[in-house]
Amino acid sequence: MHPQLTPESADAWMYLYDYLVALPAWKCRLVKSGKTLCMLIVHNVAGRRLAADEMPETLMVERRFPIAQLPQFVTLEGASASVLYMQPATPADQPGYDEFIEYLTTRDRVGLGV
Repeated sequence: MHPQLTPESADAWMYLYDYLVALPAWKCRLVKSGKTLCMLIVHNVAGRRLAADEMPETLMVERRFPIAQLPQFVTLEGASASVLYMQPATPADQPGYDEFIEYLTTRDRVGLGV
């Protein structure tokens, strides 16, 4: 991941755009509990790099769990998992995206997608 993107840095967001536009990206549908929430633009920011034919048309968030438990489910060592940065594809997708992010942040959770 970009060395300037640390949670401790209040201005880390300023470095994000230039970093993201250089990464592979694709559009996909975000689905949680069988419900389509929005369309996303997804960037593969860390971990295993997804090949073009591995980029899903639908990202189903199958599991949600406390952030503290993340190391029990996913490891970036050996590049077994991909870390994705997601953003709404259009302004019309913003409400569904915001709902999903609010769900995760208010419960201190992360989503595991398949």
